[in-house]
Amino acid sequence: MPKLIPPRRGELLTKDGIGTLRFLDYLEGTAAEVNNNTDNNTDNQTEFEENTGVGLTQRDFLRSVSAQSADYTTSESEIVICTDKTTVTLNSNPDNQELVSIQVTNGIVIVDGNGNTINGETDAVIRRNYTTWDLIFLVEIEGWIIL
Repeated sequence: MPKLIPPRRGELLTKDGIGTLRFLDYLEGTAAEVNNNTDNNTDNQTEFEENTGVGLTQRDFLRSVSAQSADYTTSESEIVICTDKTTVTLNSNPDNQELVSIQVTNGIVIVDGNGNTINGETDAVIRRNYTTWDLIFLVEIEGWIIL
């Protein structure tokens, strides 16, 4: 595949708000690259299943996504997008390697460990807008780790 060259500043849209040819070519090339990578991942998964006898379902990779503007408690591996100052309370009885991603778009977010530690503390605070934290629960340390 030829090297993708992103458009320069000012080359995204015409004055009429229509994507420029260079921008559209770039998007099309990026999509094709993503599709190719997805095909490779599917091949890798099939090879993994054949070699190990372990079948992975789509559910093994999916997480629910929700936008929250009020206090919220997680219940499984999920993605939480906080649109206002809020407290996200993590699952009190998480599974090993439960993964929670928290993105802040506006305001300060307090992350409460709900009886489990977060990097050794009872809670943590996300203070910057457009920051994303990935937290994983590990049974071995009985707590959450910020990745």
